[in-house]
Amino acid sequence: MSIEYALSRGSRVLVTGANGYIASHVVDQLLGPGYIVRGTASDLSFGTDPNPVIPWVVHATLNILVTTSRKPSIKRVVLTSSSSSTYSLTSELNRRELYAGQPKTDLVRRVLVQLLRTMPDTWNDAAVGKILHQEIPGSTMGWVRKLLQGDATAFSRFPEQWYVDVEDTARLCVLGLLDPIVKSERIFAFGEQTKWTNTVKMLRELRPENTLIPNAPEHEIRDRTNVIPRARARDLLEAFYGQSDFTSVKDSLEKCIEGY
Repeated sequence: MSIEYALSRGSRVLVTGANGYIASHVVDQLLGPGYIVRGTASDLSFGTDPNPVIPWVVHATLNILVTTSRKPSIKRVVLTSSSSSTYSLTSELNRRELYAGQPKTDLVRRVLVQLLRTMPDTWNDAAVGKILHQEIPGSTMGWVRKLLQGDATAFSRFPEQWYVDVEDTARLCVLGLLDPIVKSERIFAFGEQTKWTNTVKMLRELRPENTLIPNAPEHEIRDRTNVIPRARARDLLEAFYGQSDFTSVKDSLEKCIEGY
């Protein structure tokens, strides 16, 4: 498939938080076509005290956006965010439709509108799939892995909602950077809706000899959100990568726990 890229091969790309789960896959996707990648380290401590973590991350992000607006040599910026920036799963919000509207944070909205009118951004949910290096915690996938050891902490930390394969998310980030037609667009990386009951079932099918996998929690809230823009993300994956659909949850789980 012949694809025109917005940035010529060999261009230099900065990936912030390159030691993280999703960003490490973004780096991997960029190195393949021949881009020169520089990375910065992010705090992966998941500390309970927000003061040493959040302020400097916010400052660093805003600093990059301001710098970008002043340097014409920087051609494109892609912002990646969690789906929790647009909604949270609660019993009161059990049925609704999610549109590609504005972010709910006023500061983020002002920065995006005023500084980067041509910037695409990607919103992803619970990411699962391959972990590229043993020193990368793997975020949500790291907690899912712990289910194989009998650790049920994931059930309380992450309410079930939508899954997306981490490589699919990385591909959507990269096409937001390289696809010349993707501008001023919010890309929703929502692959497949499921719940812990299904995840536990799939893990037991993949590891039938493992008796440590805990039972799923009872009375789970089912996420019935209709994520309308996910069809656009799926179409972009097909047009840019020749990928007909999002990677299935079971395939993602299998890739992650292989050899683990």
